Amino acid sequence: MPASPTRDLPAGLKALAELALDLRWTWSHETDALWERVDAEAWRRTRNPWVILQDISAERLRALAADGSFVAELERLARTRQAYLGAPS
Repeated sequence: MPASPTRDLPAGLKALAELALDLRWTWSHETDALWERVDAEAWRRTRNPWVILQDISAERLRALAADGSFVAELERLARTRQAYLGAPS
């Protein structure tokens, strides 16, 4: 079942909620640079994607959704996550 964020996300950013709730970020730092791009100060302060996702402004989310390179990286990371989850353990 997909993650259900407590706030609305722009269509191109829906995967952010799945990545934020995927606890692999506690040991796999593949998404660190993405979260730093979302909010560098909050990332340095919390290192917690879920907190960042809940606290980010709607204006910043719209800007990220309009950033083609950010959306492409988010999509790549979401595909990587799906491949990991679908791989035999």
